[in-house]
Amino acid sequence: MKKDYIREINNDAQRRFMVTDVTIEQRAAEVDGGEGTEIIKGRFCIYNSPYKLGNNVYEIIEQGALEGADFSDVVCLYNHEDEMLLGRMYNGEGTLKITLDNQGGLFSCDKANTTAFNDTRENVRVKNIRGCSFAFTIESETVETDVLQADGSYATIYRINKIKKVYDVGPVNNPAYIETDVEASMRSRVQPVKKEVRSQEDTMLLLKLNKTTNQ
Repeated sequence: MKKDYIREINNDAQRRFMVTDVTIEQRAAEVDGGEGTEIIKGRFCIYNSPYKLGNNVYEIIEQGALEGADFSDVVCLYNHEDEMLLGRMYNGEGTLKITLDNQGGLFSCDKANTTAFNDTRENVRVKNIRGCSFAFTIESETVETDVLQADGSYATIYRINKIKKVYDVGPVNNPAYIETDVEASMRSRVQPVKKEVRSQEDTMLLLKLNKTTNQ
């Protein structure tokens, strides 16, 4: 498997995937008589939706976690591969646009006359693409341990309260973030028993311990 380029930029960066619609839309011309342009559009982040990290280990990106994050230099990539560049937003300018709403984050990428964009657009059109991913670093999060679930087992839940920086967004063929009815209803079935606020270093250690225990 090819190594994710993001590790060469920031070893603390994380990547999340989600199943969500990616579409092609026609943007109207900015001036009368001009030609419109096609854009690729998708939702790269979903708030309040459990992401299964392992056996009885979940992560939830809290509503508003993207507010105030660093979007100063974000690229739009197909399959998070740096050679499949679709667009870029640098200091608020460029062919990539990021929009935040009460559900999470959306991206839209203006058409570029490149092989990467044209190939991606065709894959979107024939519905080969099933979701999105994004790379980011965490500024703060809360860890809830010993969370009682409906089946009597206990879960660890990581709640990302604040995202520090977003590095890339974009469509992917095989997203790993599968939002099912069971996972989506998890929050209404659990009752927090103990909460602990930890540093990211302690959080990653706890996650590794949980993964090792559950293997």
